Amino acid sequence: MPTSGFRIVVLRDRVMAVHGAHIPEVQVRLLVPQWRTTMGLFDTVELYDDVHLPEYPDGLAPAEDVDWQTKGIDRPTMTTFRITADGRLLEEEWHTEAVPPEDRPYASRDDVGEEDLLYMAGCRNRVHDGWIERDDYHGRFKLKHSFEDLDTLVTYQVTFTHGQLEGFERLR
Repeated sequence: MPTSGFRIVVLRDRVMAVHGAHIPEVQVRLLVPQWRTTMGLFDTVELYDDVHLPEYPDGLAPAEDVDWQTKGIDRPTMTTFRITADGRLLEEEWHTEAVPPEDRPYASRDDVGEEDLLYMAGCRNRVHDGWIERDDYHGRFKLKHSFEDLDTLVTYQVTFTHGQLEGFERLR
């Protein structure tokens, strides 16, 4: 597989480029001070207030306050989708902007040099540009969220027909 020279890394809400990524697959790492873990790409799905999920567990945060994850809408790109109260699917448009070294989380530390991986952490900020309606979307995808209170993964299948929500089905 050809190497592009850079790997994309996410630190909280910032995106960074690191030497050694493979194309066409982008590798993403979540950097946490105590440990590092490799994760797969996913998209976030937000629900508007009046979107009802059947068989939603009692005693949890309201479904519209949960950041649901999916890998089933197109190819995951770490973007955000919204399902509106009237059943439309919206996709966030965004771009990235450079972050100067003095505003990065590790670049100003004395023990981090310019050649260090941590120096690049947070070198790009994601900037919201607006929302576009995905009236062309036709198919099914799964929404998932892991609730600590339940010690389980809650999963729904979502069905859209020509950009209009048909319904949700609780899978587990």
